Amino acid sequence: MRTWWLFSLLFALFLTGCAKDQEIVSHLSEQEANEILVLLDDQGIEAKRQERPGRQIQFAVMVPGKRASDARRLLLDHRLPREKSTGFGEVYPVGGAGLLPSRTEERAKYVMALQGEVENMVKVLPGVLRAKATIVLPDPELVRDHRAAAPRATASVAIVYRPLSTSDAAAFSPEDIRVLVASAVEDLSPAAVSVLLSKGSASEVKKAVQNEVAPPAPKPEVAQASYSSSAGFIGPRQEAALAPESGRGILLLFSSISVLGIGVGLVSVIRLRAFKKKMAVAA
Repeated sequence: MRTWWLFSLLFALFLTGCAKDQEIVSHLSEQEANEILVLLDDQGIEAKRQERPGRQIQFAVMVPGKRASDARRLLLDHRLPREKSTGFGEVYPVGGAGLLPSRTEERAKYVMALQGEVENMVKVLPGVLRAKATIVLPDPELVRDHRAAAPRATASVAIVYRPLSTSDAAAFSPEDIRVLVASAVEDLSPAAVSVLLSKGSASEVKKAVQNEVAPPAPKPEVAQASYSSSAGFIGPRQEAALAPESGRGILLLFSSISVLGIGVGLVSVIRLRAFKKKMAVAA
């Protein structure tokens, strides 16, 4: 009887350990975590994400312990999360420069902003799931051979779309994208725009349909980094922390200057009266 009771206790502990959630991947962005959740849900693996607060909000994906091995194997098969490449955002981060950003940094940020505007414009089109644009602008100040033809701007756009219900075609053609992008970039010809259209996977299409039926709750607005000529780029948290301190500091400075001015004035009046008395006695 005692042996049976011990065996039951061990079996219960084993089931408890198997039922406990395990972390299979971490340091994810919100989009990466959602992509993994959709994939695991399609394969019948219950999963959830956990937010990891810090300097930059990241997420981890948790699954039941008994399905952890299957979930990891599934991620390896689908190469998730995708390997990240170093781009302009990592090479020229906001706030990473000195007080005065260099011309190269300013140009890189301009190109990044222009690419973002093009991507946002393409995402407005019906059926677009994801869009990535790369724009190459020749530097007009570089010394070149005047006999050679001047280089022209080029662009490439990769689009993942949801096909129409009647066919696998997109709601737009590559020529439409070329004309649209060329009209948004100075001195860019539609012939210099490369367009790649790719049909979205079943999970991406399913996620897009779910978002259309039940749109996610709007996220709170995040303040963008602002620029101060005296302190360089200041993030939203630093700006919020510096604002009240700066106000109190300026008020204290003006108060000190006012008191000092009043004191200097009183001393001048007293000395002037004393001087007049001496002159009167001498006369």
